[in-house]
Amino acid sequence: LGVYVCGLNHDNPADLRSTRAQMDAALRLANTYGNVTGVVVGNECLPGEPEACRQPVSVEQLIEDLIYAKKGLSPDARRRVQVTSALSMVAAVKEHAAQGRRIAEHCDVVMVNIHPFFAPAPIEEAVHANLVGSHRRLTELYAPTGKPIVIGEIGWPSAGTPNGPAVPTIANQRRFIYELVDYGRTRALGVFLFEMFDEPWKTEAGGVGPHWGIFDRNGRPKFALPWN
Repeated sequence: LGVYVCGLNHDNPADLRSTRAQMDAALRLANTYGNVTGVVVGNECLPGEPEACRQPVSVEQLIEDLIYAKKGLSPDARRRVQVTSALSMVAAVKEHAAQGRRIAEHCDVVMVNIHPFFAPAPIEEAVHANLVGSHRRLTELYAPTGKPIVIGEIGWPSAGTPNGPAVPTIANQRRFIYELVDYGRTRALGVFLFEMFDEPWKTEAGGVGPHWGIFDRNGRPKFALPWN
């Protein structure tokens, strides 16, 4: 379950878009349904992160939110539900001391979004250079925590405007997904693919926004999937 974290109207439970209302809803679901295994409190919501809202929360506020989520889980739910926050490479690496390290202390797993397309990396280097290097650096920084590293978002668009050497095509998306799955399997690395279905309303980011799905908008796979 994902909780949108933003400083705007953060604590108004009457506003269903507020962080507090979404947090309470997520906790209610986690405490009710046994198939909930994680609550992700915020996605790149700190100052300087690419996806932060126009009023990012402070590190202190995000820590309070993580503590709130843990305390709101019933004892049974707490045994099976992992609580974390999705960090960008900016927070996790560049701002490790000020942001990433402090947030990781309050997470059950260290979740980081990695997007080689925006590096930008050519498809030949996307997994075996960019991702490998990013994963190695994260391991160096977060090994002392003893917590697993999970990739919260990673993918490749199938269409849109190239980002320098990073070219979005179905062939490149297929290659990226196959190499990514192979890398994750050989290292027992937890990975959340971005994303399952195309989202045609996402028209920002140079036209690639609608094209990250491994299935199109009608639910048809764009290529034979590596786990079939």
